[in-house]
Amino acid sequence: MNKAELIAEISERTKISVLQTEQVINFAADIIAERLAMREKVYIVGLGTFDVHSRAAHDAVNPRTGERITVEAYDAPVFKAAEPLKKRIRKMPICLGYLGVSFAFGIFAVQNGLGVLEAMLISMTNMTSAGQLAAVPIIVGGGTLIELALGQLVINLRYLFMSVSLSQKLDKSVTLLDRLIISFGNTDEIFAVATSRGEDVSRSYMYGLILMPYIGWSAGTALGAGMGTLLPPVVVSALGIAIYAMFAAIVIPQTKKDRNMLFCVLLSIALSCAFFYVPSLASVPKGFVVIICALLASTVFAAAKSIGGKYDGE
Repeated sequence: MNKAELIAEISERTKISVLQTEQVINFAADIIAERLAMREKVYIVGLGTFDVHSRAAHDAVNPRTGERITVEAYDAPVFKAAEPLKKRIRKMPICLGYLGVSFAFGIFAVQNGLGVLEAMLISMTNMTSAGQLAAVPIIVGGGTLIELALGQLVINLRYLFMSVSLSQKLDKSVTLLDRLIISFGNTDEIFAVATSRGEDVSRSYMYGLILMPYIGWSAGTALGAGMGTLLPPVVVSALGIAIYAMFAAIVIPQTKKDRNMLFCVLLSIALSCAFFYVPSLASVPKGFVVIICALLASTVFAAAKSIGGKYDGE
């Protein structure tokens, strides 16, 4: 969209003449430029912040000639998008993001001995990456249904509270059956987008929000599982670590911000290693290992946060 198209769109929506709309746009641009020239920030709620950043003199390379040049210090205008704007843009990337993650899960499932159809059914009836990752070894290893159910309960317990919170945002068009279907598709990303809206959400909005991520999640699993049966074993083995890389990318930034989180992750790793290497613990079924490690690490983490908060308060 260019300036002329923006003016026409605003004029149509506000019923103000094109000439008056153009004048308003020009005045707004002039005022922002004047304030930035005075080194003032311009913050527009829901849109973002216009600011000026000073860049120091530095050496660079002319991309045309390859010659080294010195770039003098200068000031440059910058724009930082507000969180509401970021959240509105994130809706479609949920589907694309799920496509990549579920592709990795499909590879992982086939690598561990499941078939393409089995991998697809898991994704189509579960729709939770951590739960599915934990479930595959239990299924392949012949674990009990109790072990599988308890593991899923512990890993996915947060969705109980997220669904309770989301239910407060649903309008009167949402029936009990709708609530049950929405609770199935209530993932972290879908929850974040739905609750960020300033108004209650309808059944059609929620179904539209859930549909594309669900398709992306299921299709990605099918593609990953299918490729896992066609690609050479060495390639499948290399792609199998993608799902672990995804979780590492989620966890590591959080551990840098919070030492208690780092301690929780290290404790989980230590407990998992103990159950793998200590002979007396190695016989514990994998499903129960996940449950025990998750409960112990999260309990210690919660206690550490509580003690840390108490000292901070004092």
